[in-house]
Amino acid sequence: MKIDFREKMGVLVTLSCDCKCKHCYIDSQPVGSTTELALNVWKEILDNYKKRGGKELSLHGGEPLLYKDIDALLLYAHKIGLQTSLITNTLYLDDLLIKVLHDFSYTCSVTKCLFLL
Repeated sequence: MKIDFREKMGVLVTLSCDCKCKHCYIDSQPVGSTTELALNVWKEILDNYKKRGGKELSLHGGEPLLYKDIDALLLYAHKIGLQTSLITNTLYLDDLLIKVLHDFSYTCSVTKCLFLL
């Protein structure tokens, strides 16, 4: 049996979000109330995806900037050659994340979600 492999993958890195955007289809949970995968698990998932021909990665959630290791995850995705996009409301951008996004702007884009209740 042949499995149809996709070169693009979207992942929910967290379900945590403190916004209740009208357009959002995710049943977001309060910050800190969800269980998330550890960074080493995400690295293994990304390694397997890349080995199978994966090229593009979209990180979203909830609010992906609430994932405690989002900066390390973005850097790792870049390191292994994945073209990465980030869907975020930008409320949690800090200096480190701005630097990461700036330094790798050719592989990382940000979409602002501003339609809050």
